[in-house]
Amino acid sequence: MEPGQSPLASKEASRDGLRSTCGRCGAELRRSAYEVRRAADTVLRCLRCALMHWPMVQRSLLISLVVGTLLTAINQGNLIVQGEIAASLAWKVPLTYLVPYCVATTGAVLNTHRPVAT
Repeated sequence: MEPGQSPLASKEASRDGLRSTCGRCGAELRRSAYEVRRAADTVLRCLRCALMHWPMVQRSLLISLVVGTLLTAINQGNLIVQGEIAASLAWKVPLTYLVPYCVATTGAVLNTHRPVAT
């Protein structure tokens, strides 16, 4: 896809035998593409570049912070307030934050998935 070219034009080019490329790294988009919104338009990206799209990462981090804090307070709050911090919390608490991050990111990526015509 050329810079400034719309995703629709990119899809039409794919039907004409030309391949779409990632709007960030230039990799060939063979079967799947992910729409990423920029200030003026949307561009198609490969999965790796879509996962590194900074606005999505920020949103997922915010969701992880809020949901992870609530879940930690619910599940481990009594131990933390009592000061009985067990060694098992060293892996439980980070996982409590990682799971909402993964869920938010997966939902965002699946929502932007577009098949590329071959």
